[in-house]
Amino acid sequence: MMTLLSLSISLTGCGGGVSDQPELGLVKGTVTMDGSPLAGVSVTFSPDSGRPATGKTDVAGNYELIYIRNTPGCKLGHNTVMISNSNEEDEMEQEGDDAVVTATT
Repeated sequence: MMTLLSLSISLTGCGGGVSDQPELGLVKGTVTMDGSPLAGVSVTFSPDSGRPATGKTDVAGNYELIYIRNTPGCKLGHNTVMISNSNEEDEMEQEGDDAVVTATT
């Protein structure tokens, strides 16, 4: 089953990069479930408009978002966060399990 978590957050930070890109905030964090790191899951931050940023957790549950190609960060402002296990074929939402996402900007 795919574990899915959607929540709203606000990002602040400084960044930038290529002039045709929006202002970006660097985002690194950790995903845990029931106090244990969640390894190998995709983390996606989707702004209200524009390109989402994604990352994948390592064995310790740590991730860093990538906006495009090798450009780290995500668009500043309100984002919806989705955690998914893309290795699973069953795409039903799993209820009862809470994943905790921490992010540093």
